[in-house]
Amino acid sequence: MNRTPSRAGAVLVVSMVCLLIVTALIATMISGTLQRRLHLRKLHDVRQAELLLVAGYERALAQLSRDDSYDGESWEPVVNGSGSVATVEITMTADDDSQQFTNVAVTYVPDSPRTVRRSGRFLISPTSSNNEESKND
Repeated sequence: MNRTPSRAGAVLVVSMVCLLIVTALIATMISGTLQRRLHLRKLHDVRQAELLLVAGYERALAQLSRDDSYDGESWEPVVNGSGSVATVEITMTADDDSQQFTNVAVTYVPDSPRTVRRSGRFLISPTSSNNEESKND
């Protein structure tokens, strides 16, 4: 009967080690899931900012078709009905060759740690084709 308490102690130690291993595995899985979720959210925000960049360019084309003296604007659309706000700055510039450009700068979810910024410079051709010169940021 002297061996029973040591056997019970060994079973308790083995049980505790197994519980520790299972807890570590669950913690690792939860951490990986949270990291993937944050990564997907960032990808979503980047894509949304890129779509807003194109929307700003198209908005400038539409405004130019109505008003030749259009020189840009600041636009704050609410995105996806989620209440997320973006700031889209549109300016019109001309270079030395008399080519007209639309400069669009997007800040998606301003005043947040998740802020995404994108900008682009688009050539406005006489036929108003979607001729993009560059995207940066």
